[in-house]
Amino acid sequence: MTGVGTGTKRFKTLASRNTRTIFGLILLLVGAVTSQGKAWRGIVPLHSTRADVERLLGPPSMNRGDTVVYDYER
Repeated sequence: MTGVGTGTKRFKTLASRNTRTIFGLILLLVGAVTSQGKAWRGIVPLHSTRADVERLLGPPSMNRGDTVVYDYER
């Protein structure tokens, strides 16, 4: 009876590990599809420069070197 219990435990461990791997791959694929940036007011992620953004929105309300903040109304 001990061998049967060990075999069952090993199967559950493998099934659990495979399930987690498959679930992780699905999350990775879904995340890759849904995380594509969309253009907003003519600003395109990874293509627009800081000069493009300042030309469209004006000067930032807060400027901390590499980090800038813009306040806008919807």
